[in-house]
Amino acid sequence: MFPEDLKPPVWVLRMGHRPGRDKRVTTHVALLARSFGARGVLVDRRDERLHQTVEEVVKRFGGNFALRSGVSPKREVENFPGAVVHLTMYGEPLRWHVKELKGEERLLVVVGAEKVPGWVYQKADYNISISQQPHSEISSLAVFLHELYGGVEEELSFPGAREVILPAKKGKKVISLEAPPLSELKKEEGWIPDEKEALRILVDVGTPPAVISHCLAAMEFSKDLLARVSKNVKIDERLLLVGSLLHDVGRSRSHGIDHGVIGGELLRGLGVDERLAKVAERHIGAGLDEEDASRLGLPPKRYVPETLEEKIITHIDNMLADSERVPLSTFLERMRKRGLEKVARRALDIQMELETLLDIKFDELIG
Repeated sequence: MFPEDLKPPVWVLRMGHRPGRDKRVTTHVALLARSFGARGVLVDRRDERLHQTVEEVVKRFGGNFALRSGVSPKREVENFPGAVVHLTMYGEPLRWHVKELKGEERLLVVVGAEKVPGWVYQKADYNISISQQPHSEISSLAVFLHELYGGVEEELSFPGAREVILPAKKGKKVISLEAPPLSELKKEEGWIPDEKEALRILVDVGTPPAVISHCLAAMEFSKDLLARVSKNVKIDERLLLVGSLLHDVGRSRSHGIDHGVIGGELLRGLGVDERLAKVAERHIGAGLDEEDASRLGLPPKRYVPETLEEKIITHIDNMLADSERVPLSTFLERMRKRGLEKVARRALDIQMELETLLDIKFDELIG
């Protein structure tokens, strides 16, 4: 999901900025607005240093965030083609108006750095408070955008990024993207991206960071499996590794059962090898037959893994809880609780088939 997908679009007007005193606070207002999905920030005083800082962040972490400084606040408010929201502790509680705000065509959110002139209160369509107590304008903006967009900031992706920060229990987990932006990649029919290009695809189509982390874990699981398997077993290693990385690309659009179908369509639209599209399409659960698909509201079609690479990827996916490896029994129990006994049986059959063919024990790869 991209900030451009969020409705209504939001721009933030920062009033009372003092370059000598407020550079860090106004920078944080801009960075908060960007990371929570706003389209851009307008600042009333020209500040070259602010421009430089925000532009460096956008180049490094991606997206199309806009910054304009030196604007006339009154002109911006009067000419804005949408509703104006003023965040102030003297306003009405956000919960009184959040549904109404969600229905607006576009919003200009005014946050002040010093005392805001009276005309702002008069011209604003909404004077909104995030509690009637003094606190930071940054926290007010964060709560406002979080409530307006339903807390989707963790799902946002910023195309063109050079670096992506992934969720981590401890320490810092950052991946660098070495492939050029997706628009610049050479895409031909039957194209199998390399790992760097596949990562670029995930980021630039809008895959959330947590899903990217899961996909990287699936690829590492596949690498560990390949290190254990006899060279006499014929596995297309590139197809397996890149397929592991791209299997959940459809979660850039949906986390529902339809994300496999969506992923297949998305990859076909990019011109990648049909085998990768089928990996995405067939990895759900342990595969879905036509009866399962019809019952779940998917296009009536058989989505059951057929090739060795497809079976390995779907099985590895079933042994991952987010990015952590777990025994297959965890997946089986979850499926049975949902009444999907057929899926559970199929998953167990795939494990038995793969362990016999590859002469490995998947539980030994959990470690």
